[in-house]
Formats: sequence, structure tokens, C-alpha cells
Amino acid sequence: MRRHLERDCGVPASKIDLCYNGVDTSEFYPAIDGQRPPELADASLVIGTVCVLRVEKALELLIEAFAKVRQRTAALKLIIVGSGPEFQKLQKLSAMLGLGDECVFVPAVRDVARYLRAIDIFVSTSYSEAFSNSILEAMACGCCVVASRVGGTPELIEDGQRGLLFESGNAAELAEKLARLIDDPIKRRQFAQNAATFARTKLNMDVATQRMTSIYETMLQRKRAA
Repeated sequence: MRRHLERDCGVPASKIDLCYNGVDTSEFYPAIDGQRPPELADASLVIGTVCVLRVEKALELLIEAFAKVRQRTAALKLIIVGSGPEFQKLQKLSAMLGLGDECVFVPAVRDVARYLRAIDIFVSTSYSEAFSNSILEAMACGCCVVASRVGGTPELIEDGQRGLLFESGNAAELAEKLARLIDDPIKRRQFAQNAATFARTKLNMDVATQRMTSIYETMLQRKRAA
């Protein structure tokens, strides 16, 4: 957005302050006991997402990609947490692909962090994003993230450092990224650890508050000087 304002709108860089979203790390933090919700108790590895089930989230890509990798390890499960207009359509797609109880649907819940901590590989398939709170919360909860290369997501993930990116709309590439992470638990855990550390140290709520406070203080100083 900063680049867009400078390049396309001609706003001077000196007039732009960047303040990233913050995540509450007292609520969103990695799992400690390794316990999963009852729906996932028998899973060896969980792929999943948490979002509103809308068209722009492109969740059919996730279901199709999961169908391609479901046999790579025993007791692999997909969980989709959320409610929205695409709910029934996605359930029908899962049934059509014969996923059965390998694909778990959970309506929107208040305790999002509990489900995020149960997910090993968090997937964002959105066609568009700004600076995704869902991805940030998943990172803080110690998920390894695979996400479409849109909006501010590359700034969060940094491909190959804190997760993996794929081209938006490309289910085959998404399946390939998932297969890599399923087959390489060491790399998967390293990405997850890097993501959790980044969220905790660089994007926690205290840091975001300090950034915002600094912006207000700077503007007040300019006003006083004027």
C-alpha cells in the first residue's frame, strides 16, 4: 500500500507512516500440551483454515488440493472452521471428491486460537487480502502457513522463510506445496517456529501500539510547530 501511494498516487514518502497490524500473543500462542479438539483427536497431521466462507476466499482450491495429497500420510485431516454463504457448496464438493470424514467442517467459533493450535499447516487461498489477521494469528499459534501470493501476505510469510507462497488460483501448485510440507516434517516445523517467533517479536500488540503512538506524537508535534 505504501508503494502504491508513492508510485500511483504521487504521495511523498515523508507523508506516509507504516503501521502493521498487531496480534495479541496472550491469546494466540503455540500449543503447549499437543491436545486437539475432539473432531481431530485421531489425526496424525492437520491441514486447515479459519475464515468466513465467502467466494473470494477460494476454499474450493484448498479442498481440491487436499484431495490430491490425502494419501501421502495416514490419518491426514482437513478442517475448515467458519460460516458463510459458501458452506453448503464446499460440503458438496468435499462429498463429491469422496473425502468423507477426512474433511471436517466446524461452524464459526469464538475460541479461534484453540483450533489454530490444532492445525499443523494453515492455508490461505484468498484471491485478495490486505494484511491478513487470520494468517498473522495462525503464525502466532505456531502454524506452518501456505498462502496465495496476494496483497500483504508476502510481507508476512517471506516465501521459504516463514512458510510457502503459491500463485493465486493455482490448485496444482498449492497441492505441490502441501506435499512438500507433508513429506518434510523438519522443514515444516522450522517454518512454524520462524513464523511464531516473527509474530511474537515483530508484530505483537505492544509493538503495534508503540508504532501507532509514535505516529500520533509525530503529528501532534507537527501541529504544534505549525
